[in-house]
Amino acid sequence: MAQEKKNKAKKAVKKKSAAKAENKKVGRPAADWKTKETAEKIFNAIREGLSLREVCRIHGLPMTNVCQWLNEDEFREQYADACEARADKMFDEIITIADTADVDSKAGVMKAKLQIDTRRWVMGRMCPKKYGDKVDVNMSGKVENTHDGTINIAPNDMAISGIAKILSVALGKGESASVADTGKK
Repeated sequence: MAQEKKNKAKKAVKKKSAAKAENKKVGRPAADWKTKETAEKIFNAIREGLSLREVCRIHGLPMTNVCQWLNEDEFREQYADACEARADKMFDEIITIADTADVDSKAGVMKAKLQIDTRRWVMGRMCPKKYGDKVDVNMSGKVENTHDGTINIAPNDMAISGIAKILSVALGKGESASVADTGKK
């Protein structure tokens, strides 16, 4: 068993060195799916309403690699446009669902409501500027800040003695001045 592994390893090394001698590329072959035609197929499917995960599953494409590939500068804007077109298609579907809902049964109305709410939620996540919930953060009113110059503090005994020392030094007396405790804490 161990001898078979050694033989396989030796053969692999021989193949690599032979390939290097012939200037052949060694390793995994280049991805033949990374073409503009494939990108257009992906974008058209997304425009038709499919998610990127569904497109990759249907065409047998590696999801992680496709995501990295579509995030490149060349395709980023086209992908964003396709996603926006998908959201617009969902918007049209909402109108169709509302117009064709079975209003005679409670179950039909609830089903239509669920379908519409789900599409609205997804659209808000795909295109938040266009279909997201609008949040108004404007504040209005008048802010008034008045102060009469008095400071009311209820310090503890240690704080009172510290304040007394600070006041005596600040006033230049060099001796401790007394500070009365108001009893409020």
